[in-house]
Amino acid sequence: WECLIMVRRLSIALVSIMIDTSMLQAAITICVLLFLLNCHTNTRPFVSDRIDFLEVFTLGGSILYALAGMLFYPSITQQAQGELCVGDTDNKACQEEDQLKMVIG
Repeated sequence: WECLIMVRRLSIALVSIMIDTSMLQAAITICVLLFLLNCHTNTRPFVSDRIDFLEVFTLGGSILYALAGMLFYPSITQQAQGELCVGDTDNKACQEEDQLKMVIG
């Protein structure tokens, strides 16, 4: 089971390295974590139920963390990815992002 935990860490790292769009990264990470959560709850590999619960709690927290990242860091355009667009700014990527958000919202 420890090999599977290492594969889990590797898969999440690969998602963050291979995919450059943050929203897609978060969505694929959530899918991977949901799959791994399902695997864990079906097998319950640890001897102690407390350790199994702690692992489920940790995976659930990681899923919520990725969801919060999707909710609180939404960038629509590729140019605004990684930019901190707060308030009035002279950054062209942020201006385009704000205009699109006004149209959508």
